[in-house]
Amino acid sequence: MFILTILGKMDMNRQEFVQKLLAYASINGYNMSDIIVTHGGACLMMNLRQETGDIDVMVAHDIWVDSLKKGFEPVDLTGGVWLISATSDIDIHVGMDEGVHPIVVSPEGVHYHGLEQTLLDYQKLNRPKDQTVVTALVAALENSAV
Repeated sequence: MFILTILGKMDMNRQEFVQKLLAYASINGYNMSDIIVTHGGACLMMNLRQETGDIDVMVAHDIWVDSLKKGFEPVDLTGGVWLISATSDIDIHVGMDEGVHPIVVSPEGVHYHGLEQTLLDYQKLNRPKDQTVVTALVAALENSAV
């Protein structure tokens, strides 16, 4: 799987997020099971936040190859991670971890990382700006265990 970031010009609520992701898949003929939402979008799908400014997803190899066939040039971001700027709104990343916990599927058909995997994803990034998100994920996991 690969990471795809659809950068939004404004924050999206859950409905806008889902609509934009479904439209992207439909326009390009991609199967939603080949697109897995991670990080902030996963938090949005789990109702742990109300808005997000971008959509980070892991995508199947075929989507990466399709982007290359369309002539997009990959950029090495170091550490085995590559980027394709597919449009001014869409950045496709490859070289990220796939995850160890099961994928959750929303009623709309959006596939996303659940609490456990999203926590691991943020812990791996280990960025100071994400520590409030890590705290919220830990609290949500503790509440779900009760």
